[in-house]
Amino acid sequence: MIPLKHRHSAKEINEIGFPGEKCLVESEDISESVKQTINVPDTLHSVTRYKLSEKEMVEIATGFSIEEKAPLPLLYALEPGQEGTPEDCCFRLCDSELYIFGIGVAFLVLGFTYPNATILRRICNLGFTTSNTVYRYRSDNQICDFDLNQRFRCFCESLGLIPFSKEGTPLFVESHVFNIGVVRNRFKTLDEIRAGSKTLHLQEDLDRHVTDDSEEDVFYTYSVKTQELDSHRFGYCITSQTVSYFVANSKLDIDYEMRDQLKDAVPMVLLALYQKYTCLHFRELLSILPPNNRDALQKLKLAMMEFQAYGTFPAAGMSRWHNTKQIYKYILDTNGIPEAVAAQSLSLKILDEREKEFEEKEEKERDRRSNLVLFLLSLFGVLSIPETVVSLLKSILHGSWKEVTVTISLLFLLSITILILLFRKKKK
Repeated sequence: MIPLKHRHSAKEINEIGFPGEKCLVESEDISESVKQTINVPDTLHSVTRYKLSEKEMVEIATGFSIEEKAPLPLLYALEPGQEGTPEDCCFRLCDSELYIFGIGVAFLVLGFTYPNATILRRICNLGFTTSNTVYRYRSDNQICDFDLNQRFRCFCESLGLIPFSKEGTPLFVESHVFNIGVVRNRFKTLDEIRAGSKTLHLQEDLDRHVTDDSEEDVFYTYSVKTQELDSHRFGYCITSQTVSYFVANSKLDIDYEMRDQLKDAVPMVLLALYQKYTCLHFRELLSILPPNNRDALQKLKLAMMEFQAYGTFPAAGMSRWHNTKQIYKYILDTNGIPEAVAAQSLSLKILDEREKEFEEKEEKERDRRSNLVLFLLSLFGVLSIPETVVSLLKSILHGSWKEVTVTISLLFLLSITILILLFRKKKK
């Protein structure tokens, strides 16, 4: 599950020709109220989901155009210097999905099957920021190398989806792994589930049953015991970057289990992770916010407020199933998501302060303009006095007898009035 970010508006998301079949989130693990919230189109809290077929994924990964009904090329993950295409290095790209969240984040969910855990470590070795894996495909006796990381990075960027991992690092360095392991027999004890799911988490083969007591952020949840069979069917191991699903399937049908988890459990995991990456995305936008762009500030503030109001989902209302709620809660807690969401309130206060600064600047600008207008009016009044005197002189020198008489009378009355006022002032 590869986290991505984008700058598309809700309207643009519907207009962009994303590949795959567009569909709603239909997970049985998610409550109806949550699904109604995220399936509303053209909103910041909406989720748009696209199904990508195995054929489409192989074409994207290799750049190899595949004709209809033609066999898919075989894919290999090799050590540097390893020759040929050994069978134990072969892996398969399965049906995958793309999730676009209106708030500004997205996830590319890639499905892989592999014969041994070594292949998973070569593709996605969590905790390592470099990768020297050589990828190769074979088709019609033609063998070619390709760069899986770069191919998918270019695919995402062509859609306006930017990875959270920086350029030059593996695309999978920020990814989260949903690992599925299948055995034939049901589990008699919880210890069996813990051992198997922990082995999956450590990216080892199931027959090894390795342990690592140094990890502290490891949690487990289980299916209810079926009393008639006196056994459990599945269990999960949850950490900050992995969800490991250990399940009994009498037919060892890994494809069925992958389809089932992709439809039901993966969307629930993504709803937890999207809150984490939305907070990271907001922090990034806040750090690069233009200082003099009030529209950008208000847009970011509105998005953050809507995220707090509609975009966060407490564990209590996520699902009807207790073990599903536990998985969701563990992912929230191990990633510090509740604290990150709470910190958004502080970011909103910062935006409020910036908006007040904008308002104060605008108020000062209005006052400055008002003072300028008053100054111009006063200046106009002072400049108009000589013009008035000249006008009076013209009336006396060139006016009719009646105009001269009226003008002199008014001047005489004005003079008397001024003298009286001056006399009273002096007397006081």
